Amino acid sequence: MLQYLMLPLYWVWVSSILAWWLQYLELSLYGEEFYLRKDLKVRAFKTYHVIPSQGYIVYSIKQKLKQEYVGLPGDEIKKLKLSGVEITNTSTAPEIAFTGDTMSDFIKDPKNIDVLRAKILIMESTYVEDKTTADNAREYGHTHLSEIINFADMFQNKAILLIHFSARYQLDVIQEAISAIPPPLAGRVFALTEGF
Repeated sequence: MLQYLMLPLYWVWVSSILAWWLQYLELSLYGEEFYLRKDLKVRAFKTYHVIPSQGYIVYSIKQKLKQEYVGLPGDEIKKLKLSGVEITNTSTAPEIAFTGDTMSDFIKDPKNIDVLRAKILIMESTYVEDKTTADNAREYGHTHLSEIINFADMFQNKAILLIHFSARYQLDVIQEAISAIPPPLAGRVFALTEGF
């Protein structure tokens, strides 16, 4: 049980670290990449707001020895590598995506498929109840929780962390809306309400 109580705190920590890194990046073009380390890179993606905006995806990069070299002695592998032979396959995986302010249009953008595949998606959900419609949210460049639910089948993320709630909502209203989310999103969507 304790592990489930600690999970939201972990995500607060992860999103804080991500926000800290992103403030130092100056990725100005959609698709532009910046390497944080040799095993981590960030790519900017297009979001849809009333002013120009973009989100970011953090990718892990892994090198794996090609199958044909598995089992060779280390000195042979080293010789191959020094002779210029490519001995590894490179794989990248979207780990964390962060949208910032955006309408739900980013979900339908085929260029943003990795956003929906990232293990953790941190996205806005300014409006969560029926007094404000999805059209009202769109008018101001934001996303309504009902839109997230409508696109539920597109989200492959293990966890979706919602931020940027309207100040009109008390915490209990946000929690009630999140707890009412139906499958397949139920249990994967969480509200980050502390400091967001």
